[in-house]
Amino acid sequence: MAYTKGLNGATIREHYDSVGLAGGPERILDFTLRTGPFGDRYGENPDGVTLDKLKAQPNGINFGPMVPQVPEILGTADGKIRLAPQYLLDDLPRLAGRLDRAPDELVLVSRRHLRSIEPGPAPMRSGPTQREREREEPSECAPTRTCSGASVTNVN
Repeated sequence: MAYTKGLNGATIREHYDSVGLAGGPERILDFTLRTGPFGDRYGENPDGVTLDKLKAQPNGINFGPMVPQVPEILGTADGKIRLAPQYLLDDLPRLAGRLDRAPDELVLVSRRHLRSIEPGPAPMRSGPTQREREREEPSECAPTRTCSGASVTNVN
């Protein structure tokens, strides 16, 4: 993390070892304050903020009005936040096509019984949905063929 802030991680680690701050939330907070926009950058900016300076100010420190920083720290070429990766956006037309199709008449669902006491894998069974059971009772002896985009399975 220090590398992304342009600092030497080994030097920072030695600093924390010498002051007895081995780890934990205070060390993370101190690192975040020191490498932030108002931090001392471990001595590069002597007037900058450290955790000790913040603790010495029980009412907090006023840094003046807020300044937008997202475009500078974001790291994208156009300064915009990517809420969805491109591969998801490219797949939206296929998803929309699936939503517009007619519903299947028979949908097979899996029911897994979780048994934490018994050893071995939990038994699995397949069956129709409640809506399909209400519509028509399938023959218990008839084999069923299930298809997906990846495979075809015959269930007897």
